[in-house]
Amino acid sequence: MVLNVTVHFLTWVTLSGSSLSLILLNLDKLLYFKYPLRYSAYVTKKRGITLALVVWTCCVIFVAGAWYFECFK
Repeated sequence: MVLNVTVHFLTWVTLSGSSLSLILLNLDKLLYFKYPLRYSAYVTKKRGITLALVVWTCCVIFVAGAWYFECFK
């Protein structure tokens, strides 16, 4: 039972994290085509890592909150 709950929780976390990561990827492409000369100033490795961590942290918090309030039942 515990394994089933864990797999279900991780499925929702990865689904939401992947969706938000795709949104960030498209935002990156938009910045590249709209501001080609300033792209390297806007998009840095540090900002990329920070945004990735923020996205996955928000996904874990969101799914944990939904799980706590039993929204999946």
